[in-house]
Amino acid sequence: MIAARGLDIEWSHKPKKWKWLSHSDSRFAEVAKLKKVYWLEIQGKIDSRRLSKRTKYVACLVFKLENEFYGLETVNAVVRFVDSMSKKDAEKRASVVHFAGRGPRETLPFERADGWMELKMGDFFNDVGEDGYVDARLMETKKLDDKKGLIKYNAFLSFRGVDIRRTFVSHLYNALIQGRINVFKDNERLETGKSIFDELPKAIEESKFAIVIFSESYASSKWCLDELAHIIKCRKEFDLIVIPIFYNVDPSDVRHQAQTFAESFSKHEEKYKDAMEKIQRWRDAFAESGKYRGTICKITDDVLRDAKSPILIDGGKMSFSLDKKTGKKCFMVAARGLEIEWGGTPEYWEWLSHVDSRFAEVAKLKRVCWLDIRGKIETQRLSKRTKYVVYLVFKLENKWHGLETANAVVRFVDSVSDIDAEQRASVVHFAGQGPKETLPFRRGDGWMELKMGDFFNDAGEDGDVDARLMETKHLGEKSGLIYDAFLSFRGEDTRRTFVSHLYNALIQGRIDVFKDDERLETGKSISDELPKAIEESKFAIVIFSESYASSKWCLDELAHIIKCRKELKQIVIPIFYNVDPSDVRHQTQTFAESFSQHEEKYKDDMEKIQRWRDAFAESGKISGYHLQNYRDEADCIKKVVERLMSVLHIESDDDDDDVRAFIRGMDNNSPILIDGGKMSFSLDKKRKKCFMIAARGLEIEWSHKPKYWKWLSHSDSRFVEVAKLKKVYWLEIQGKIDSRRLSKRTKYVAYLVFQIGKSIPWPRNC
Repeated sequence: MIAARGLDIEWSHKPKKWKWLSHSDSRFAEVAKLKKVYWLEIQGKIDSRRLSKRTKYVACLVFKLENEFYGLETVNAVVRFVDSMSKKDAEKRASVVHFAGRGPRETLPFERADGWMELKMGDFFNDVGEDGYVDARLMETKKLDDKKGLIKYNAFLSFRGVDIRRTFVSHLYNALIQGRINVFKDNERLETGKSIFDELPKAIEESKFAIVIFSESYASSKWCLDELAHIIKCRKEFDLIVIPIFYNVDPSDVRHQAQTFAESFSKHEEKYKDAMEKIQRWRDAFAESGKYRGTICKITDDVLRDAKSPILIDGGKMSFSLDKKTGKKCFMVAARGLEIEWGGTPEYWEWLSHVDSRFAEVAKLKRVCWLDIRGKIETQRLSKRTKYVVYLVFKLENKWHGLETANAVVRFVDSVSDIDAEQRASVVHFAGQGPKETLPFRRGDGWMELKMGDFFNDAGEDGDVDARLMETKHLGEKSGLIYDAFLSFRGEDTRRTFVSHLYNALIQGRIDVFKDDERLETGKSISDELPKAIEESKFAIVIFSESYASSKWCLDELAHIIKCRKELKQIVIPIFYNVDPSDVRHQTQTFAESFSQHEEKYKDDMEKIQRWRDAFAESGKISGYHLQNYRDEADCIKKVVERLMSVLHIESDDDDDDVRAFIRGMDNNSPILIDGGKMSFSLDKKRKKCFMIAARGLEIEWSHKPKYWKWLSHSDSRFVEVAKLKKVYWLEIQGKIDSRRLSKRTKYVAYLVFQIGKSIPWPRNC
């Protein structure tokens, strides 16, 4: 498949006619978006020697059409061997094909499994690959009328870049892209303009959502205020959905232009005193936006109808999807949306994230005698005239007990009392034996599903439905456990920003993480739980922020981490968050002040202070991640997660466990790139580990000299680059691999993988 960048597209270098952008559904870095042309001509070439011999090939154009396209109903297409047929003859032989509309079946496009459309341009037979280049061409050059097919945006992102571009916005943008949401995000270079460009109003008008991130400096930007005024205009005229995010600001301050916003508007009024009408338009937009508090959780029916996979609603306390067969609405209430008796008591229940959950948190039962879980939903939200079944979705740990049986009941709150419901409750089993309908079954996502009951939703006028699961008669203890990396940080300055994003990225990367909670900070000494968690972790990620050393808690953690590094060979990954590694190494700047306070407070225990200082000094020497060396926080986090994933997938003391973990993450056991693309990994039929080192991972003598070696991409290579030998007298190539990465008790064979060109002058004595 040739990427758009590899095609010859007439006028594609003209921004007015074509736009180059990334697309979430594309395998390539960029796609070409047709804005407006009169002369449409797209051409792709491939060398027939690269193709399979004695094979019939079909050339297709892969594309998408936007709702508002025109002039693309019919075009001409032809496929030819360049050396055998002239361009003129090809144009005469071109056949008519249709992007849309009616026509013979073979001239119409069809939808691929990945959501793109595929249009057949023609076919050819490749004999022995000696016919030169094959040229596939699509054109509409006779009817010189407008042709247009815009790619609209799902969301437009409006924010003030100075204070949040590298932090919150980068994470939000990446999350939207990962969620396959096409987003318009203006770049810093646009800020140099003195007035809003034509591109921005157009992008806003072509978006379904506008996400406005109100930060403290938002109103200081004329650019942002112009954007906001146009967003509010589009909300009124085009029903644009506006989602405000109040980032460290109060909605009432937005509504009334108070606090920092008052200062910003005052400056604008002084600067633009001859354009008070514009100032008032900005104020009106601000006042209107401040009224939208809570709209972030409201999603229209139109959006819900498009939900093919579950989406989070109600502030993440519920998920919504449509049944694939019936189109009926399906809801799942998150643990945080349930009423769990004693759920707020850490002694009995623990709230934590789980890699297999679609929600931010799950509830983990530690120990209770009285089990009572209840969830409610309004019948108005459900599909009418539909029978619903209520399930509890759960997992049982290896060391669970007291959960063999429980009672479950589903009722309409207005029709059946709590007492009557308890009497009608049926027995269900978390585990063990019993009638089939009372036992749980395993879902495709690995969770267990236990039927609690069912009900029929008629016209949605029966009020709330209440589903309840309880075991309150046998007051024996009930309990139900889950680590791989330990996360050490100072909560007050990084917990709600960088740490939360890093933690979520690790969880999404299926890396099991221990993260200490704020409630532990109240302890006067490190608890038994923390040393154990550190010792049981393969990695310790230490986030050094300005206030890290102010916490005795963190210093105790760090000392134990360094001890485990020496004794247990634990891998320590320091992240220097707005601090310099040399300041950590020498305990200078804010760290000097913190240690000075500790020395005063613990003057009778200077041995402990020295242990903390030694741990700090040692940590500062370890190669880590310095935030200022990365584009933004998201980029830094990405590198950290990639490193952990590559090592966790390969290195393990238990070879069998390692292989199983890797197979779960592999698609059809095909090779995947690791070590920053310098190596590939796969498993053979006997589940033995196989590695291939890329040319960039080898030591090739003279490879840095363009005269002798050339680095280039190759369509047949799994790696980004291959090394092409131009001319050398001294040939030396060397590759290394750590034997600890390989399967144990296994014979390995090392190969050099290469291709030889046709025109190589072989010496006679070779």
